Amino acid sequence: MKKIITLSLLLVVIGMQSCSNDFELIDDWKDIPIVYGLLSPIDTAQYIRIEKAFVDPSTSALTIAQNPDSLYYDNISVQLKRESDGQVYTLNKVDGNAEGYQRESGVFADSPNYLYKIKTDNINLVGGEEYTLMINRGDNLDVVTASEVLVKDLELKRPTAGDPIQFVNSNTGEYNSEFKVRWLTDRTAHIFDVRLLIHYWINEPNIPTNLRTLSWIIDSNRKAETDASSDAFQLTTEIEPIAFYRFLQNNIDASENVNRYFRSIDVIVDAGGQELLNYIDVGQANTGITSSQVIPTYTNLSEGQGVFSAKNQVIGEFYTISGASRDSLRESIFTRKLNFQ
Repeated sequence: MKKIITLSLLLVVIGMQSCSNDFELIDDWKDIPIVYGLLSPIDTAQYIRIEKAFVDPSTSALTIAQNPDSLYYDNISVQLKRESDGQVYTLNKVDGNAEGYQRESGVFADSPNYLYKIKTDNINLVGGEEYTLMINRGDNLDVVTASEVLVKDLELKRPTAGDPIQFVNSNTGEYNSEFKVRWLTDRTAHIFDVRLLIHYWINEPNIPTNLRTLSWIIDSNRKAETDASSDAFQLTTEIEPIAFYRFLQNNIDASENVNRYFRSIDVIVDAGGQELLNYIDVGQANTGITSSQVIPTYTNLSEGQGVFSAKNQVIGEFYTISGASRDSLRESIFTRKLNFQ
């Protein structure tokens, strides 16, 4: 039996998951491209990972996986086309390791780490427009294509800018019944992650090396299920405020002999396109204790495996918390041992 191994890729998103595609073929060898890419207007550059499946009936797949020549195409053309006006943009081959995207050591060769790149300033990414990825492998092979509609910008509606977040009611001293994150989006976005970045200083404020940050995902893989009749609609995620203090309790080492000073909270909503939703849905299907053990795969490529989609993000920065909420950091049963000042 001929074994084919593809890349194992950490795919990021409103929480993006680590995806490994390992499969076997009995059929004759054929060229199988493996592609992962997410267009994002907030990034300074767009990167597409393009590799290939490989086969050798006489050599261990683990041995071949350490040979970069087995992972990458020698000469291919990679382009993005905006369908509304036919404008075509060409991506350049770069070493991701040199770009600050170091590939982790493992089964596959980690150097070089080839990606295909175009600076965002050199491509006009327009929300709501459809873009097609085109990969020409030469050798009279069919051009590999995949298309996705770019996710439009989102708007954060709550928490309200300039208003302190109240995890504790200033009048009663009780934890409020809910903490809400609300955002305005449209039908180009299909799946969301919501997270908080909690920033605090240790020992002495305003020294950059003393700044610490915790990332807390409060909602993941949230689908844009709505009955709204208009294209634009609002979605809301809420948590019990007491969960904020429990999160700090569970993620900060109380044994450290340091003083801590709360700084701020950033609220981030990540949004993904339709094809990313499909990819995640299929990857989560038919798994678990009652599954058939056959895990399906999804791809929107005309040939090969992987996904080409889009993402976007909205960030609300530097939210403070109310005085009563700060008092609770110092005194609550959950966080009083953390030495918040």
